[in-house]
Amino acid sequence: MESRLRRDLLQYLSVNNKKGSTFAEIRSQFSNPPADRTLRDDFQHLKRLGLVDVSGHGRGAKWYLSEMGNKNKAVDFRLIPP
Repeated sequence: MESRLRRDLLQYLSVNNKKGSTFAEIRSQFSNPPADRTLRDDFQHLKRLGLVDVSGHGRGAKWYLSEMGNKNKAVDFRLIPP
């Protein structure tokens, strides 16, 4: 589930990257959203990999694909480590 969730997060951000998305906006896209802690942990993992960035703090923070994430849109998301 973890790597699939990360893949879904990256795909969502690749479509909505110009304006960025808040945590709540992203969570609302799931019909059966995972726990908030799971989403936050996965975002932090993707950030450590350099694939996403965040601007701002708290509820207003916006998540984006990083410059590296944008360059690697053709990456096979199945290869993202768990």
